Amino acid sequence: WRYHDSYPAMHGNGGSPVLVEGVLIFSADGEKKGLLRALDVSSGKLKWEVNRNQDVRRKFSFGTPLIVESGGEKVVVSQGSGMVGGYRPADGKLIWWVEYGEGFSLVPRPVYQEGHVYLTTGFMKAKLLAIRLDGAKGEITDTHVEWVSTKDIPTTPSFVISGDEIYVTDDTGRLSCLSRKTGERLWRDSYKRKISASLTLVDNRLFAFSEEGQGFVHKVSDKGIEEIAVNDFAEPVFASPIIFDGSVIVRSKSNLWRFGN
Repeated sequence: WRYHDSYPAMHGNGGSPVLVEGVLIFSADGEKKGLLRALDVSSGKLKWEVNRNQDVRRKFSFGTPLIVESGGEKVVVSQGSGMVGGYRPADGKLIWWVEYGEGFSLVPRPVYQEGHVYLTTGFMKAKLLAIRLDGAKGEITDTHVEWVSTKDIPTTPSFVISGDEIYVTDDTGRLSCLSRKTGERLWRDSYKRKISASLTLVDNRLFAFSEEGQGFVHKVSDKGIEEIAVNDFAEPVFASPIIFDGSVIVRSKSNLWRFGN
């Protein structure tokens, strides 16, 4: 089957679909409406559509939904301009939501860890939120947001979580390690390069790729980072890397690279 539809998107769709319980779910947050859609995976027909109905100036966003297990059932965590919601996969029912003002153009993916969802709030001044999902029903902005961080938070690259640490770089390359439980910044460093590709952590090695074309590999610890390698691709890197079969696969502007032993 093939599904074709159009909506007034800004810069295209941008997000990726997710598959859960026989439905394919994707964001369609355009210039005029913030929508979440679900297709029947067997037929490709539209099963349900949800309008976020947020009273925000800029409704376009590019979020990729996240599937989590909460309260004994699967929940679709989906961000749009001004809010994030938890939706039921079968019919799109909104179970809970958090509002974050005029935040728009969401790109970084949310991350789930130990009953919490961690996410950023988009342009113009991004924040990082920690949201507890236990008992989440209705609007939980004032009851379940455990902490908010406002310094050096990205609008484009996604962050990574390992144990009780969050590694996050803003778009200018300022790297921070935050406590996952409190949001406190444990240390700070800088790549001194613009970053759009998402951070990737493998075996305590942190990979970052710059818009100028450098690839950084650092060992991380509770005190900071230690340089292992720096590679120059001689052309910009915007895409996030893939870890596959012991290798790192990177797409630069004109080439595809694979690094391994």
